[in-house]
Amino acid sequence: ANYVWEAPTEEDATKTSVEFSITKGKAEITNLTLSGWTYSPDNANAKEPDADSNFGTPTFTYYKGTTKLDAKPTTAGSYTVVATVSGTKNYDGDEETLDFTISKADASFTGYTDSYETEYNGNSYVISGITDTNPEKDVVFTYVKDGVTVSEIKDAGSYTVTISLPESDNYNAAPNTEVVIVLVNKKANTDTIPTYSTNGEGKAITFGDALSTVTLPTSTYGTWTWNNPTDLVGNATTTGNTHKATFNPYDEYVNNYATREVSVTVIVAKKAIPTPTVPTANKSQVYTGDKLYVGIDNDTLYTVNDYTAIDVGTYTVTITLTEEARKNYAWDNSLNTSVTTSVEFSITKGKA
Repeated sequence: ANYVWEAPTEEDATKTSVEFSITKGKAEITNLTLSGWTYSPDNANAKEPDADSNFGTPTFTYYKGTTKLDAKPTTAGSYTVVATVSGTKNYDGDEETLDFTISKADASFTGYTDSYETEYNGNSYVISGITDTNPEKDVVFTYVKDGVTVSEIKDAGSYTVTISLPESDNYNAAPNTEVVIVLVNKKANTDTIPTYSTNGEGKAITFGDALSTVTLPTSTYGTWTWNNPTDLVGNATTTGNTHKATFNPYDEYVNNYATREVSVTVIVAKKAIPTPTVPTANKSQVYTGDKLYVGIDNDTLYTVNDYTAIDVGTYTVTITLTEEARKNYAWDNSLNTSVTTSVEFSITKGKA
């Protein structure tokens, strides 16, 4: 009742009015964190970002360099996460960035041995059995033979092989580089060498023949030769004499094919010798009353039995191989079964 407003409202003098204002606030993002992680194919190691804000709830986007990504990255590399609070009518938005890294995973390989050995076969040799933990890369082999880097393991010889596993988009290089030895032996000759009983002309090998008359097998990659081709085949035998022969590769194959020495069995037949011939003058002689001679003397190979006669008649003279000669000789009319042969001479009537 004692006061009035200096500026009453028009409607009611007992009331007056005042004004106040609220200005826009500003969102502030704090404690933005995102720990990097190590790549895994199933993304099992991935971390989630976190951030606080006085207004609103931060959302997260990802960049690789200046390129915005559609989703949180899963492959190895350096990235940026951007935390954002969008502005509203009551506050302005805020944005904070944080760099993080997805590290490459470690890789390794196993399954190798210190040395390998094989035989030349005309094909490239591949070291097998090695496994690695990097599905993006295969192990790399570097081959060195005689101090020179080569593209493959093929020709006979010793190779030093370096095995490594290089890095890839998501995997580190394997920490170990292994050096192994691969030995490629010359290809062994496997020709079958028969037992020989005939020579190159298909005739029986006989005592006194030289080894050079016996034809050894032919081969695509080299030649067979007798070690001593001028040697004789040896004594007659049905079980065989043993002689050495060697396979030597042709010049174009000498680096990859091995020489080979073998023992060869040679069956040797007895040498056939003809029955001695009675001289014409002795074949038919006239009775003289004295001993008349068949005309064939003893020899180193045979002896002549009863080779003289006196009376008229036809006489058969037996010729016998000596004990020593029987080992390697036979009469050519006896098929190697008889040690004797015979000749005839006659004494006709004389005239007193």
